[in-house]
Amino acid sequence: MISRRTAVVAAVATMSLMTGCSVGSRQAESSDPSAAADWKPVFKDGKLQPLPDGFPNKPITILNGDEAGSSDGIYARTMQKALANISPVNVEVLDKPAGSGGNWASLKYMQSRPDAKDGYMVQVMAYTGAGLDFIADTVATGYGYKTDDMNPVIATERVPFVVVTRGNAPWNTYQDLVDAAKANPGKLKYIAVSTGSQLDIGMMSLMAKGGWTAQKIPLKDNVQVATTIAAGQGDFSMELPDVIAGQFQAGKIKVPLVVGEQKPAVFPQAQTTKELGLDEPWGSLRGLMATPETSDLHRQWLFELFKAAQSSPAYAQRLQTVPGATGVVYDHDEVMKNVHDAQDIATPILKQLNLYKGN
Repeated sequence: MISRRTAVVAAVATMSLMTGCSVGSRQAESSDPSAAADWKPVFKDGKLQPLPDGFPNKPITILNGDEAGSSDGIYARTMQKALANISPVNVEVLDKPAGSGGNWASLKYMQSRPDAKDGYMVQVMAYTGAGLDFIADTVATGYGYKTDDMNPVIATERVPFVVVTRGNAPWNTYQDLVDAAKANPGKLKYIAVSTGSQLDIGMMSLMAKGGWTAQKIPLKDNVQVATTIAAGQGDFSMELPDVIAGQFQAGKIKVPLVVGEQKPAVFPQAQTTKELGLDEPWGSLRGLMATPETSDLHRQWLFELFKAAQSSPAYAQRLQTVPGATGVVYDHDEVMKNVHDAQDIATPILKQLNLYKGN
């Protein structure tokens, strides 16, 4: 959910949307981890069979904390479609825009639902950005959460970040942009996706390493940023490929740089940070997360369910249509390693930029 400061870099909130519901703790979890380790998934006629305890025996809901047509909303519906012939129960999608509270308002809502604590509701999550909320923002801690309260079920895809410029800009390469910024210190307009979002941190990191500056104008979400750049009212930003794909195809936005090792085929003229010798880890890792109270065994069953969905034709089609998306299958521990690695990498950058808000 990078569009709402949920990334910290990609994502302040009032304390709690729901009073009287506890945060929960993975450390305080009463489930037996050995039960999850001993359980093996069973598929019958293509459907994942319920657990011996009967879970699930009613519909599972995917919570989208954004609008129905958002990136997360489309992701949720792709999963729903993919699971039509895999899940033993119906899979529903609930669109409930979370506002400034982002992922953490969504998690608080899930915890207000007793069935969600059993695993009957999971939320779409951009993990690395959400993890940065704990060190570049106060939104997560404002809701009473800490990093270890995250309970990832699975991550199914990675999407790189891209540097974008207005379509009528005289710069065709990333170096052209850098040269223009150095020739006009503080004059170019950097339209940021919130101060301290994952996208903002990525862009500020590139600028700091390159020794150049710009006039920073923060806006509330990446759709607004893309619209502003496309209208020629800003000079550059860092964005998600699917958000700017339409404006790029219309010639209103240029993409001179892709953050990572590989560039999406849709951006043939772009360079990659690897090609330029820049070590930049930024990108979106998307998947589904359960409440802190969801047991290891129920989470493991959900992992197998969404893992099967990720290997379906419906999901393969999604990966072909989302620019730059790469399919992955990360379990709970692998996702948390990515979250902690992102925090470790971002902490010195945030401190250098005076954006660090961790303990």
